Amino acid sequence: MTSAPDYSTLHHQIILESLAELNEELKCRGGTIYIYHREVIDVLISLRDQLGPYLLLSHQETGNAVTYDRDRAVKRLCQSLGVRWQELPYNGIFRGLKTRREWDQRWQAEMESPLADPRFERAQWYPLDPLRYERERGVEQCVHSTD
Repeated sequence: MTSAPDYSTLHHQIILESLAELNEELKCRGGTIYIYHREVIDVLISLRDQLGPYLLLSHQETGNAVTYDRDRAVKRLCQSLGVRWQELPYNGIFRGLKTRREWDQRWQAEMESPLADPRFERAQWYPLDPLRYERERGVEQCVHSTD
């Protein structure tokens, strides 16, 4: 992803700053964020090895061909690993529409729907060994917590 022509170091900086801020909020609730600097497929396999089947939550990506191909690979991997993947819409894009007929009504309904209210008090936080994948495969260690 970071080598894509439409990705810049500014993107990376904004993402890291956002994750650091989110991590501060999650710490108060017993969670932490791990940042992996490698392909998402490798990360998801490592998580499956450590956690067993899990629920993967993400927003619906609306990027370029690189992100579309990545999402298709993630979908195939999740299906093969028994991982449930739930993509949440976030910008009024509705995937798979054959026509734009009634798009405006769907968009209006989406914009008027209540915001998500995550119940962090019910969250189950799992400690991870973020370097397990690297040790098992002899890969250069390239992960860190935002702490």
